[in-house]
Amino acid sequence: SVGGVINYMEQIAENEEAGRASSEKRYILIAIDKWAQNPAFVDNEVTYFLIVENLAKIDPMITRNPFIPRVFIDYPQEDDRSSFTAQRLKQIGLNSELETTTVAKMTSGLTLVQLSRLLSYLKANDIAFNQKSLKELKKTFIEAECNGLLEFVEPKFTLDYVAGHEKAKEMLRDSSRAIREGKTGYLPMGYLISGPVGTGKTFLVNCFAGEVGIPVVKFLNFRSQWQGQTEANLEKIINLLKAAHPVVVMIDEADAFLGDRNMQGDSGTSSRVFASLAAFMGDTTYRGKIIWFLMTSRPDLLPIDMKRQGRAEEHISLFHAQNEKEEEALFKALAQKNKVEAEGLSFVKARPAGRQFSGADIESILVRAALQSQLKNEEKLSQSVLSDVAGSFLSPNYPVETELQIKVSIRECTNKKLIPEKYQKIANSDITVRINELMSLLREG
Repeated sequence: SVGGVINYMEQIAENEEAGRASSEKRYILIAIDKWAQNPAFVDNEVTYFLIVENLAKIDPMITRNPFIPRVFIDYPQEDDRSSFTAQRLKQIGLNSELETTTVAKMTSGLTLVQLSRLLSYLKANDIAFNQKSLKELKKTFIEAECNGLLEFVEPKFTLDYVAGHEKAKEMLRDSSRAIREGKTGYLPMGYLISGPVGTGKTFLVNCFAGEVGIPVVKFLNFRSQWQGQTEANLEKIINLLKAAHPVVVMIDEADAFLGDRNMQGDSGTSSRVFASLAAFMGDTTYRGKIIWFLMTSRPDLLPIDMKRQGRAEEHISLFHAQNEKEEEALFKALAQKNKVEAEGLSFVKARPAGRQFSGADIESILVRAALQSQLKNEEKLSQSVLSDVAGSFLSPNYPVETELQIKVSIRECTNKKLIPEKYQKIANSDITVRINELMSLLREG
């Protein structure tokens, strides 16, 4: 018997529109198809191995050929990484502050080639091999491997920095505790974080990342104008997430980012991508291993497929501060976040009576006031400067859009305790009627 190996198959039979294929490529595709079906090849045990990193990068005539079986080589498992690390450390003479089992747990998502390069880099640059250096290099290697498709989140804050949203914080703290204690079997597959603009949706999730103790990654734009590249990018991301768990995945502006099953105009790419991502998010094999966070101010625009039970199961809605006590707490938390000395200051006294500001507005006022205070060479921010800035601040006013965002967040919420009391008495039917009225107003301009 004899075997042949063809490396970099994506360079030989690239996935592209049929009309653009060269005569050489068409010849190659026909030849491979004939090889796969030729009885002489089977009888004589002649086998060709077509090597490709990503199935989506090669022509469907090959990937969908029933005579060409597909063999997927998975990322190395924890035991493989542990034994490889022990062997490689001995080969290069690198001293480690970590047990090989710890290294194996921390290097999920890396290939053995990447792990070898990582250890060699530490040795060549005389860098101490500890948790900090390993974490930083793993982040660098994976981000480089993904070519900007994923970004590791480096949180600077915990949920202690979030003012208000007490019930939401309690729910997320329960989840982070379950993750740290390994009690992940019954965690939600994902969370839908909704609420009007300026309520701190992204900040809340970033603060959760600061408590959870496992890697947190953010989806970046994986769509491409080139045929097959979008599917190839998504396949790369999915394979990495499968190997890198446990991991938290953040998708901001999810309604625009994820698209829809019925999107048209791109030869079906968007619908195929949507279907693949929805299937992966709903794979209960990864419950407690891959946790999704979808953030949006318009959850009504997010397809039902993504926010149903089994995907983004827990819907957490955030709302603006409901009273003066919550406003003051939010102001102090934002001052702490932005490192502004605000002891003894009152935002309620500074803002014009009767006006309500979002969290983003309050932060903007605080930062502007801090700048004015510095320009006046004051040692700390004063109440008078804060009042002056708050009094002159004009927030962009979109009452219809804001009310619509509030109403759809009420309707989407899966926990009544998260909804402010003044909204709890409104019947769902009345909310739906008002949402339809607001959407009609927006369409009319």
